[in-house]
Amino acid sequence: MLRVRALIFKPATATFNAPALSKDIRVKSLYIHPIKSCKGTSVQEATYTHDGLCEDRTWLIIDAETKQFQTARQLSRMLLIHPHIDFARGVLRIDVPLTEKGKGTISVETPLEPTEEQLSKMELVEGIKIWISEVDGYAVSKEADEALSEFFGRSVRLVRKGPTKRASGPDDRRNDPTLNFQDFYPILVANQASIEHVRETLMRSIWPSLSSKADTTKAVDSATSEARKEAGAGPVVTAPVGQAGLPSWGVPAIKAPNGVDLEYWSPEHIETLPIIRFRPNILLESPDLLPWEEDGFTELEIFDTASSSANTPPYGASAIGAGRFGITCMARCGRCLVTTIDPETGVKDKPSSSLPYKVLQGFRRVEPQSLKTGKPCFGMLSAIKDDQRGERLGQTIRVGDTVRVVGAMDPRGRAATQK
Repeated sequence: MLRVRALIFKPATATFNAPALSKDIRVKSLYIHPIKSCKGTSVQEATYTHDGLCEDRTWLIIDAETKQFQTARQLSRMLLIHPHIDFARGVLRIDVPLTEKGKGTISVETPLEPTEEQLSKMELVEGIKIWISEVDGYAVSKEADEALSEFFGRSVRLVRKGPTKRASGPDDRRNDPTLNFQDFYPILVANQASIEHVRETLMRSIWPSLSSKADTTKAVDSATSEARKEAGAGPVVTAPVGQAGLPSWGVPAIKAPNGVDLEYWSPEHIETLPIIRFRPNILLESPDLLPWEEDGFTELEIFDTASSSANTPPYGASAIGAGRFGITCMARCGRCLVTTIDPETGVKDKPSSSLPYKVLQGFRRVEPQSLKTGKPCFGMLSAIKDDQRGERLGQTIRVGDTVRVVGAMDPRGRAATQK
């Protein structure tokens, strides 16, 4: 019988999560989201910079009067605005759907990398408000503003990141920690095993009779857990003890919220719940990775696919600095209700159920701040390693690249940045 224990918070240890340092991991997929809160694009490769993947969250829609940034938190249909990256022509084509207004789709274009001369002809909009920051941005075009304003039903503008630097989140200890229009950190790294675990947990919680997974954890009622109250430092979730103290997550049966639309949340839909709901940049996969093992990652090293096939990259500390570039994983990502929006329709799940968010709340509020905000964690907020501001920047990460974990810690001793 599997032994279980309560997951409570302990200081980080050097040996915790050590098995991750010897695992073969690869880049499964890459995603770029050119305009914040609009549809993302799956790409086979991407150039990386100090501020994230090139073109990722480089553009922002703002209110024309207040200059406040706009996101799908306020208007879920923003996810239907589709930016297309045309590297061959060097342009971003933005498809704005106005079908409901009888105008079909309007497309506007803007340069991916405008020249100094092109920038000099753009209006520099100052006083743009994004979270606690105030930045500037180049107004893209009158045509873009008109199309987007009609979509929003009020006056908005599309801007490109301006010259004023924007500070990254509090856990970013790089020199000159900056980013574009991402929420807090330049890159979000996710684990394929974790999205599969979310699907399995949703299935077991909503369609228990159809779930093929054994329940190796105690059912958790997120609203009434007395054990969580007793813990004080954070939520208590049970899990069988696995390698080096790392919880080997079973599939919990979270109490499903009331009013679930069973026609929409069908078994077929749950089994194919797309990772793009969580809007990552880099999705990792390995048959050896456990769900949520990424919680303990602190540093990754990326190796070129071609060179990896010829020579096996080293593992652990021996891999530090040996790859094409490194990534620092800084904090777990506290998620918001954007995860409840269907990325294909732009429709948000009804408030009474708010899936998959409410089920995630039942087992992924995994640090003290989550208990206060109610936000579950998914993915690791990350950045290109600080010691590679020189020759290794401006290169490329590709689907299929080999990934080595070169630093890990006890995730119960780390923070989450809330979104």
